[in-house]
Amino acid sequence: DRNLRYLGLELMSTVMEQPHFREKNPVPDLHERVVESVEEVDGSMRKIALDILDKTVTPETFPAVAKRLYEYSESNVNCADDFLDTLLKMGGRNQYALVEDFGWYLMTMTDIAKNRGQKNKQAPVVAEQLVEITLLVPAVRTYAVSVSLLLVVGALEAHGGSSKSNLVVAEEVVGAAAWILGEFHQLIEPASSAGDACQALLLPSYIMTLQP
Repeated sequence: DRNLRYLGLELMSTVMEQPHFREKNPVPDLHERVVESVEEVDGSMRKIALDILDKTVTPETFPAVAKRLYEYSESNVNCADDFLDTLLKMGGRNQYALVEDFGWYLMTMTDIAKNRGQKNKQAPVVAEQLVEITLLVPAVRTYAVSVSLLLVVGALEAHGGSSKSNLVVAEEVVGAAAWILGEFHQLIEPASSAGDACQALLLPSYIMTLQP
């Protein structure tokens, strides 16, 4: 019964507020049950399930959870924002405490930025996290520069081979990527790729789409 499931999830969400309950984990398959409820058509039930998932995720389970949330966002377009907002909230929490592989997380954010296009409600968060990780994690900085180059150059979509181009990555993300390229330009590999980035950023039709 859906009503009983809703009440069960709501009760579980309340109980999960207690630290000792989370530590003991008295329901071994709780995580999988909650993941199954995340795809619920009912918006209220889905949000409670996402809240529980957010409370129970660990560094070990985060990559698998993030993968599932991203897949759900692609197959459930109407509620994609719920899934992606939760994914990014988890990733950025407590200075990225759940992220063990920053290269993987940067690529996940890149996929979100590219696949959601300009109408991307997550763009401000993706842009902020992209810059933060680049600054906070020196070990992944070279990779962050490569990702930024991919975003800037890939932000243009040619139409029929003409010179006219449109912005297909949200401007907040492009702006963050451009800042990273400028700040750490010495890490651009190969060096000749810097010219590609400059060309993309200087195209008039591209610049006209950006806010000052």
